[in-house]
Amino acid sequence: MRLLKFIGFVVVVVAVVALLRWCVFSLCTVTTPCMENTYMRGERVMLSRWAYGLSLPIGKLARYRLLPHSPQRGDVVMFADPTTADGATAGPARSLFISRCTAAPGDTVRVDSQLRSQPAERDNPDRKAFYAYPAEADGLIDSLIATLPIGPTTSYPLDSLRRQRLLSRFECYLIEQAAPRLTFTPVAEADSATYAPIVIPRRGTPVVITAANRALLCHALIHYEGENAQLIGDNLCIDGAPVTRYAFSQDYCWVESDNTLYPCDSRQLGLIPQCMVAGRVIGRWKPADWRPVRALRRLLE
Repeated sequence: MRLLKFIGFVVVVVAVVALLRWCVFSLCTVTTPCMENTYMRGERVMLSRWAYGLSLPIGKLARYRLLPHSPQRGDVVMFADPTTADGATAGPARSLFISRCTAAPGDTVRVDSQLRSQPAERDNPDRKAFYAYPAEADGLIDSLIATLPIGPTTSYPLDSLRRQRLLSRFECYLIEQAAPRLTFTPVAEADSATYAPIVIPRRGTPVVITAANRALLCHALIHYEGENAQLIGDNLCIDGAPVTRYAFSQDYCWVESDNTLYPCDSRQLGLIPQCMVAGRVIGRWKPADWRPVRALRRLLE
């Protein structure tokens, strides 16, 4: 009898822990460098699966949520790998990507022909961009980078007097502090006229099909909406019939990596549906700094 009670207790504990890990909170390892230097590859992060509603792993292509709401701009999220056959379910056993939500459902994002979004006025200091500097300072910069916490960078010619490197604003700051006479200037971005507006689909709200978004929407219709969609000429067709607008069944978001050298975001993966978002990253997992661990350590010292 005692053995049966013990077995029952263990089963209940395991079930509760598994339920919490699936639906409320879990620890995940960052497996890609796409969010460096915000979150480094190999770091353990705390993922709130409750942040966007209580998710239930039901069905092949959907995670049903109670009291659902979508990621907001600026949230660092983890989402299932959409390149796998069963990647639409964002469970703890799935491979998860990490990125930053830059456009929520219903927002408009402006992108160029390579799906690069128009730079925001307040960029993250760790976001990579091309910066120009005098050509004669090339050797000095190489020597400074070797002594500073900056990864190797490649120098490219910009014109006869200047060269450019892919750096973050913080890395430029470190170099300028070591060489006060050296100044970096951002390389001018493409003309804003080359950017086309794309509306991020919101559940139940019809989205107008345009030349800028039809390829993105076609991908989402095939993989996440279960529609028989295809591009025929300049038209997006469902079951062979051209459509000019479509109301999606779930919310989508647009995500971008902080590290543009190793992007793993909507520029390669397209729109990210709500069913694939595993949760919001709420911080790093540092068990040595956890209060009960600190108290135990003091007792043992």
